[in-house]
Formats: sequence, C-alpha cells, structure tokens
Amino acid sequence: MTHLTDSTSRIQERSYSIILETFERRLRLGELRVGDKLPSERALAEKHGISRPSVREALRILNALGLIRSSSGSGPKSGAIVISEPSDTLSWALRMHIATRNLPVKDVVSTRLLLEGPAARAAANAPTPRTRSGAGERPRASA
Repeated sequence: MTHLTDSTSRIQERSYSIILETFERRLRLGELRVGDKLPSERALAEKHGISRPSVREALRILNALGLIRSSSGSGPKSGAIVISEPSDTLSWALRMHIATRNLPVKDVVSTRLLLEGPAARAAANAPTPRTRSGAGERPRASA
C-alpha cells in the first residue's frame, strides 16, 4: 500500500512541476508579465493533461513565493494574476537560506563582490541614449 501511495505522490509532484516550469519559461520569454491573468485551473489542467489538484498545488506554490495572487469567485478580479517578478522572490529565498544558515553570509558577500564590480563597470561604460546621439556635448551659447 505504501508503494502505491509513494508512486502516486511522485506522479502528482511531477505533475505540478509542469505548471511551475511552464510559468518560469513564459516569464523568461516575456510571454507573462506583472498584471497578466493566468488561465483557469480547468484550462491549465486540460492544456497540460494533469489533474486540477496538481494545478492547485502549483498555484499554491506560486502564491507562497509571492509571484501570483489568487482570488476565488467569478469576474475580472477572480483567478490568478502575476503580481511580482521572480527577482523579488529570489531575494526572499536568499534571505531564507541565510536565515537557516544554509548559505553563509561570507559566501553571499564574496558572490556580490564577484558580480557587482563587473556589473557596475559594464553599466558605467554602456552608452546612454544621450551619448549615442552625440548629445553628450555641451550646447553652445547663442548670441
């Protein structure tokens, strides 16, 4: 009996991950943006060939991560709406890793030093719209 329950749990776990992977891919490709409404549970279940409980589990995870807001009922404000960029959630996840001591602060600082220096240099050297158009010169005084 336990083997059957374990197998069913693994299948359901994989099922909800389909929704999570699709959500991530659509965000990455720009197909989903903050403010966009997700399809209904029924539509997601049919599209991906998974059960509605699996869809609900995926939506609960996205909701817990702060990526979507779900509201029940009917009408334009019901359903799931994208409310946050993944980067906001990433900072939360990073703080949780630090809080549980799974990610030492010294590692975070080292990583920031490795990433932020080159990123700041690249930003400083990137042409701005003003310098690209030659507008970087001071305007001459007119008489």
